[in-house]
This record gives sequence, structure tokens and C-alpha cells, in this order.
Amino acid sequence: MSGAGSVATDMGARESELRAIFAEGLRLTTEYHQIYFEMARHYQPKWGGTVAAYEKFALEAADNSRRFEGMGMYSRIYWIVDDEGGLPFRDGNQLPPYWKPLRQGYEDLVRLYPSSLHNLGKFAGVACRSTDGALYRTLRSKISGYEASAQMFDSIDVCDRRHKWATSK
Repeated sequence: MSGAGSVATDMGARESELRAIFAEGLRLTTEYHQIYFEMARHYQPKWGGTVAAYEKFALEAADNSRRFEGMGMYSRIYWIVDDEGGLPFRDGNQLPPYWKPLRQGYEDLVRLYPSSLHNLGKFAGVACRSTDGALYRTLRSKISGYEASAQMFDSIDVCDRRHKWATSK
């Protein structure tokens, strides 16, 4: 689906057409992340989708990838829209993504890919926006010295102050 899904979305393809491309992509290679990302793009509000449809697809993607990534795929689907113009996580928000599955997904990614500073940094960036200061401080300690990999929505200084990381050293 990589490429084909983007072009089809850009050309205004119907969901049934995109679903057929997605199904063929999964048939050929279930573990290729880009297949999921291209289909998720169709559900983004900026491309005519809805928040509810995006959430539904994120859960579907987690289910489809349960043998190799599971809820980690849910978190990946959301990190591609985790910005001001997309669907950023904001703790306490009544809209998806919701903290419980998002956190579970990041925990799965860290467990599956323990040496990935990228995944750890993404998790720290999302944890910054949660109310879980202890989790943020734990993750922040693990990325210390590699802060550039965090790709945080808020600056790392803001996150550190919010969760009192500097005082916990």
C-alpha cells in the first residue's frame, strides 16, 4: 500500500477502494508499518476523516498487528498525527487518543525494542503531557544525554519543569 494508498487518498478514492489496497498490502506483508500508516492517513480529519474513525482504525491496526506489535501499533498510528495540526494526546481530553491504550502501546514498544531511543523519546514526549510525573521522570532519566531523540510536543525544558525532573536528579 505504501505509495499506492497515498496516491489513492490524494486522488479522492473511496474508502472501499482504499480498503481493497490495504487488504492486499496486509495479505502480502502484515508486518510492514507503512501499510498501516497509509491507511490511517485516510481517516485523518484533515483528509476528510473523523476523530472517531481514526480511533476505530487505530484499534483495528493494533488488533491486526497483535502477533508482532499489538498496542504498539496503536501508539505508532497516533504518533504520526501527534502535533498541533493533527490529533495530539492531551491528558484529560475527552477525545482520542486515550491515555490507557496509548501508554500500553508505548510500554509494548519499549519492551519489544528496548534499545530504541526513538521509541523511548516518543514515549517521554507523550508522558510529558500526562499527569504521571513519576513515569515522565523515569523515561526522562533513560533518555538523558539523548534528548534530541525525544521529539517532544512541548520543549524538554517545559516538560522537565512540569514534572520536576531537574529536582529529582
